[in-house]
Amino acid sequence: MPSAPRRIQIDRPIDVVFDFFTHPAKDQKRGPDLDTAKALIEAH
Repeated sequence: MPSAPRRIQIDRPIDVVFDFFTHPAKDQKRGPDLDTAKALIEAH
């Protein structure tokens, strides 16, 4: 969904981790963001 806001910020991976664990259901509905979050978590 193009209208969905992207909260992932590459320069702030801790926010990705926090958002991922506090809003898992929301992230599961946004496949590309979830994939990016996993990649960032693994990269750090």
